[in-house]
Amino acid sequence: ARLLQLQAECDEQGEFLAKINQLQPKARKLYLLGNHEARIPAYVRQRAPALESMRGLSMDSVLQASENGFELIGREGIVLCDTRYKHGDKVAKGGGNSVIKEMEHHWRNVVMGHCHRQATRRIRKDDREYVGAESGGLMDLSPEYVNYPDWQGGWLVNTHTDGIMDVREVRV
Repeated sequence: ARLLQLQAECDEQGEFLAKINQLQPKARKLYLLGNHEARIPAYVRQRAPALESMRGLSMDSVLQASENGFELIGREGIVLCDTRYKHGDKVAKGGGNSVIKEMEHHWRNVVMGHCHRQATRRIRKDDREYVGAESGGLMDLSPEYVNYPDWQGGWLVNTHTDGIMDVREVRV
């Protein structure tokens, strides 16, 4: 039954992006692509390669991103103010351990999602402190397709002052 709701979920996503765009029409808005967004192109590539060139099946079209003022950013993310913002690929057991893996991979500050858990971690290397944060999410915290997920609702507020990054977790 969940598969039959895909278009409705994409439309709901588009409505959410449209609301953000209405609230902040002049702001630069980034959509960080992650593992969930990779599923549709992978499915088309594996099961229906003749449809790969269809503009309507592009992630921008499916997500209704650019029509709502958002730039799509690939899996490696984007670096702003010496901080890499990305969905994240690394997974480790326990809140905050995934972002440590990402910080050690890039050796810079990292803000990521992926694990749906709120956590902020700091590590030091070569006399420099790196800050990493995992964001919670704005999703159903108890979906029917996962038993007892260790997820948390929320987002991050990130500020940079004089080269120092500070992260505040907002829980919902």
